[in-house]
Amino acid sequence: MSGIYIHIPFCEKKCFYCDFYSVEKLSDKDKFVDYLIKEIDLFTGRYKMLTEEFDSVFLGGGTPSLLSPEQMKKIIDKLRCTFSIIHDAEWTVESNPGSLSPDSLKEYRKSGINRISIGVQSFAESELEFLQRIHNPDEAKKAIIDSKKAGFDNRNIDIIFSIPGQTKSSLKFTLEQIKELMPEHISAYSLIYEEGTPLYSAYKKNQIQKII
Repeated sequence: MSGIYIHIPFCEKKCFYCDFYSVEKLSDKDKFVDYLIKEIDLFTGRYKMLTEEFDSVFLGGGTPSLLSPEQMKKIIDKLRCTFSIIHDAEWTVESNPGSLSPDSLKEYRKSGINRISIGVQSFAESELEFLQRIHNPDEAKKAIIDSKKAGFDNRNIDIIFSIPGQTKSSLKFTLEQIKELMPEHISAYSLIYEEGTPLYSAYKKNQIQKII
């Protein structure tokens, strides 16, 4: 089996540690979706992949949850009618707690998304501020709870460790908060100082003390 990855390059605010391609506040998302659909046609025509079976579709970013439910459904419908995707495939969308609402979660679920990955990163306010995230701990908790209410029974929570200023106690606090929310999966990543990011620049100027 194979998987399909779709990159959605929008961010409300680009995190200063991130080196993935993204743009802030792109206004014409409808045009992006239209061009994406054209690219899917070009890709399948060039690589002759229409007979291959897929068991996983992942919409990453960026922040895919900045797409409206209608835009998301348009992409999903195109993938379904273009590729041979098994009936019980895993359909994942990455999201930011600050860009989710109960209504959008319900509509994403209706469109066929059956797994949601929520970029919480930390439940410590100071660590979220350092990472320049656009959400706070309460919004993160609400997004996780709302996703369950919307019918998602396969939820991943992303967290980051080795954050400057992070302690064993604050990391334990984050893990305890996640444990109470009972997600089905946790992804834990070490903070990486990628060249070209503002984080890397601040580190090289000795403005940040790196945790090893």
